[in-house]
Amino acid sequence: MAPANIQPKMSELDRTRRITRRMGLSREGARNIAEQAFEADLRGQRPEASLRCAEEFRLGEQWVTRAAVALFEQHLTRHEFRDALQL
Repeated sequence: MAPANIQPKMSELDRTRRITRRMGLSREGARNIAEQAFEADLRGQRPEASLRCAEEFRLGEQWVTRAAVALFEQHLTRHEFRDALQL
């Protein structure tokens, strides 16, 4: 068990939510930050966070597809075939 003072690493999606709320960004400003968060989460092997980011910030079908494919591949790599089929 991890020590109490160590927090789990926050996804870029969570950071983006905080920033957009705190700064009251326009839709376009939030979208730019969301795109950066999407890419960072995808590079950080967190495709589920990227998928949520693409859907929540309405980045578009192409972004959702990229995240879904990465998540599918991750499930296959981990031999989580039931989860892969649910996508």
